[in-house]
Amino acid sequence: MEELNLEAMHSQFATPKKQLAEQEIVNGRPIRETIMVKYKVINDVKVTEYTSAMFAFPLVLILYFAHWTSQVFVLATYLLVVIDVISTYNTHKLVDKLNFMEEDLTTVAHMMSEFKKKFNSEFIKSILICILWTAWFFYEFWKHGYTFSSLALIGGIIGLISEFRNQHKAVNAAQEIIDEIERNG
Repeated sequence: MEELNLEAMHSQFATPKKQLAEQEIVNGRPIRETIMVKYKVINDVKVTEYTSAMFAFPLVLILYFAHWTSQVFVLATYLLVVIDVISTYNTHKLVDKLNFMEEDLTTVAHMMSEFKKKFNSEFIKSILICILWTAWFFYEFWKHGYTFSSLALIGGIIGLISEFRNQHKAVNAAQEIIDEIERNG
């Protein structure tokens, strides 16, 4: 009788044991740690954008007091910087609220995909605004009696390069997170 019960128990455990042996068990912790490293790149881009905005306020004010720009230009620039900060916040809040060590990897991949779409959309708007702002800056210099400003040109080029670099870093990091989840998740 005991032998029969023991055989029944062995047969009950045989099926799950076979299924378990056939499944590949993946430890999620290394994947999540890799995701956190790549997320740090995205977060660094956000910090860079906020830092750039902080430097814009005093710089534009200095240009105004040096009589190189108009008050309207200063106010418009401040408004653009505030809009950029709000846009950065709204774009990054998609991924800032994720707990990468606990969240379902499918959710993380979906949120990274949404982040990429939103970031790319904001990038296109930022480039257009940067070009328009630089043109207006040249106009301000011309209007105030200056024919050419290497400062305006350098500022515009630095702004464009910075935007391209930040976009490339953030979107690539998001794609690497998605790829890592697809490979190992």
